Amino acid sequence: NNYRLPPFHQLSLNASYQHQLNDKTNGTLDITLYNVYNRLNPYFIYVYKDIEQNRDLGKKVSILPILPSINYTIRF
Repeated sequence: NNYRLPPFHQLSLNASYQHQLNDKTNGTLDITLYNVYNRLNPYFIYVYKDIEQNRDLGKKVSILPILPSINYTIRF
């Protein structure tokens, strides 16, 4: 229990564009890029036993590579 995950970092970008559709309605377009440079940071580590060498090994599991998102909102 004396092990820490290595430090991680990511870069996320967000752009938003708002415009008037008519007198009472507004529209907003949001474009987001999560983890822009696609760094595979470890999400968790699980320990398994290597039978051939008779020792415990850790395997890093990474999720969420670059993830784009588009959202359009209408407010009235």
